[in-house]
Amino acid sequence: MYGWNGKSLWIDLAAHRLETRETDPGALRSFIGGRGLNDLALFGLVRPGIDPLGPANALAFAVGPLTGTSLSSTSRVEVSTLSPLSGILGDGSAGGVFGLSMKRTGFDQFVFTGVSKVPVVLLVDGQEARLLEAQDLLGTTTWEKTDLLKQRHGANFSVAAIGQAGENLVRFASVIFDRHNSAA
Repeated sequence: MYGWNGKSLWIDLAAHRLETRETDPGALRSFIGGRGLNDLALFGLVRPGIDPLGPANALAFAVGPLTGTSLSSTSRVEVSTLSPLSGILGDGSAGGVFGLSMKRTGFDQFVFTGVSKVPVVLLVDGQEARLLEAQDLLGTTTWEKTDLLKQRHGANFSVAAIGQAGENLVRFASVIFDRHNSAA
């Protein structure tokens, strides 16, 4: 509908469960763009006073209706969560090809909840999604993670990764997309 896929992928990391959800068309019209979709999801999930680094927080990635069109500067992905640094809603927007790659999966949004007991990677290939254990990626840089994941799954995959700062819960760590783009 007007640039939207109309679907979100919800990832419960604690239960290792993936769920595809249809997005309400009214929400797509009222909360335009990736930031709007993320704000709507977080408003329904995140409660006041929670620990931003705890399991009650959520992390959302979303693309907007112009992502994947021929308009310039529209291949962006918005990353939103309750910021561990400020304790308020934190957003970052990254360019590069990740937004376009995400849009082509058929999802407008990925919403992560809970905490996995083991390190995992979300692999989305078309509309097929799965969580894979990734213990061997711990302690590697975002560049190393990106290279290893592309070796395993194909050079055409786009990668969002955290590095050692994120693994060690540094409050201002960021997500790096395909080695060169940051949502900080």
